[in-house]
Amino acid sequence: MDFYSLTNYNESHLLVKAEEVFGYGEYIESWISERDYVKLYAYSDFYVEIIYDHATFSISDIKGLSIDQAVHKYVSITEFHNEMNGISFP
Repeated sequence: MDFYSLTNYNESHLLVKAEEVFGYGEYIESWISERDYVKLYAYSDFYVEIIYDHATFSISDIKGLSIDQAVHKYVSITEFHNEMNGISFP
C-alpha cells in the first residue's frame, strides 16, 4: 500500500483526502468547540484533522499535520517533556 506524503496529501482535492483518511486512517480522538467539531486521525506517518463546521453541517477542511505540528497543537508541552524524560506521576 502506498500512502500519500504529507505535502501531496495537503495538495490533494478535499474528496481525495477524505477517501484516504476514512479508508486508511486510524481514528484517535474528537472534540467540540463553539465553532466546529474536530476529529483527529493517524494516517501514514502524519496526522489528519477533519474539521466540521457547525453552521453549515459539513466538512470545512481536511488537513495533514506533521508529528511536530500535532504535538505542539494537541499535547501539553510539560507532559510531553515529562514523558520523554521518563517522569511519571502516581
